[in-house]
Amino acid sequence: MTNNILVDTNIWLDIILKREGFYEKSLNSIETLISRGFNIFLTATTITDIYYIAKRQLKDEQFVKNTIRDLIKSFQIIPVDKERLTQALFLAVEDFEDSIQVSAGFSMRCEYILTRNVKDFENTLLIPITPMQLLEKM
Repeated sequence: MTNNILVDTNIWLDIILKREGFYEKSLNSIETLISRGFNIFLTATTITDIYYIAKRQLKDEQFVKNTIRDLIKSFQIIPVDKERLTQALFLAVEDFEDSIQVSAGFSMRCEYILTRNVKDFENTLLIPITPMQLLEKM
């Protein structure tokens, strides 16, 4: 496993929204990556998705902005620019949002994407791994 890992939006939302059945494993997987010295990446589009979804569900804009501020300070943000968007259009990934994740992660030499939606990333440039699989592997 390389030291660069992309973390999918659903993992961050599991933690921020404390989603039942997913919160602990997602949080433990991030803590494990941090303690093992991994370079944790998320995309700029993940930040905007978190803002939109978390604000709508939590109805606490200040909490959401503070959380995003913490993410930006603590982890590496991959810009989503013309090059990544263009590459995403040509990848054989069914969902365009997932294709953007793959393009962005690949550009930063990420080997894995931490996600709960493994099927969305099968046969892509990134190897999908769930929080449970990651914890078992470590």
